[in-house]
Amino acid sequence: MDLQKLFTLQNIKDACKHLSKKGVKKDFSDLRRFSLKEENNLSLFLKDLSLEKYYSGLKKFSFDSYTGIKINKSNKKYRPLLIPKSKDRVVLAAALPKVKNILEEKLKANKALGLGLNKRKETFEFKQTLSEIQELIKEKSFNYILILDFKNFFSTIDRKILFKELSKNFKGLEQRRLFRFIKKSIENDIQADADFHGSFGFLKLKVTGIPQGLSYSPLLASFYTLPLDKVDTVAKECRGYRYLDDMIILSKSKKQAEKAYEYIKEQSEKLKLQLHPLGPTNSKTKLIDIRKKNFEFLGIEISKEKLLVPQNAKNKFKETLRGEIVNSKTVKEFKFNQIKKVYKDYARGWVNHYKTLCPKSFKNTEIELLEYLDRYIEKRKSIKTVGKFFGPKRLTLSPPFIRMKNT
Repeated sequence: MDLQKLFTLQNIKDACKHLSKKGVKKDFSDLRRFSLKEENNLSLFLKDLSLEKYYSGLKKFSFDSYTGIKINKSNKKYRPLLIPKSKDRVVLAAALPKVKNILEEKLKANKALGLGLNKRKETFEFKQTLSEIQELIKEKSFNYILILDFKNFFSTIDRKILFKELSKNFKGLEQRRLFRFIKKSIENDIQADADFHGSFGFLKLKVTGIPQGLSYSPLLASFYTLPLDKVDTVAKECRGYRYLDDMIILSKSKKQAEKAYEYIKEQSEKLKLQLHPLGPTNSKTKLIDIRKKNFEFLGIEISKEKLLVPQNAKNKFKETLRGEIVNSKTVKEFKFNQIKKVYKDYARGWVNHYKTLCPKSFKNTEIELLEYLDRYIEKRKSIKTVGKFFGPKRLTLSPPFIRMKNT
């Protein structure tokens, strides 16, 4: 590909500047806590990069194979992540604003939530949405919630359907070049070990799905599922909300909710998405009577009266701490500042999300988790590695995320 016809030198400079920002996910460390290989590779690449030489090389550009890794979800289940090489992340970052400019208007017209582009705006948008949902429950007699769940969402997106719909929106010479670039980035080769291929061979990732490691993957996935957002044109007494594959439908009656489910089921089949079948309240796709039970959306537990930090979110925080960040294995392998950084990055994102979206509930959650953090370290004083490692230091939930014991 001749990417000099698609990107200017300034586009590349802007992409490098964006990738160098502190808040940009360079290393996927929230997925593999102590895997700093990608971060180090990208940082070194950007540090040593000659922009003019790199831009000159775009005349004959080709993607290197993506690195496939297994990401722990929960309950000993995994999902695939495809990570681009450092040189490829630059052009992918340069493409992001161009893709956004083309698709954003259509996505906003359909009220698509959170496009994965700006965390601060996304959080504000989530807060507005949650307030709107609560108002509908309180004032408008929406008594039922249909919770929809899709299996292997990104990995089952049908490329032929996606490319066909995308091609209708990319017009003119430059946009067609961008479309071909997107197509190449999605169809790129994968380099992974036997464990990865053995775990995900059934997904046929070389011919199906969108790689989750691309900067514009959330935009493409949200665009692909726009037909689902038309549910309230079919079920008139329903209101749908969707963040990628996290979707709920509010309904005034059980009959309308079931009608909405049939519509989503039909559209999912057309899109070749794997919607879990509607089942009882412990199923993945389920219908809940709000008058009897709370529900979750955007990671928040919702009732008529308040927004809560879900118990499973608190449990996940504790599980991540002891399973991935602070344990006898990690304190043997890593220095204190490395563990502090990983904990800080994880805790800061977790706290900001819940403190912003449900501040009243977070106060009690903070007390519970601070007690847990102290107790967790204290209980391990007898374990030489952990006890010696922390000494008088303790973890907290606010900057600088470390304090001295009894302070």
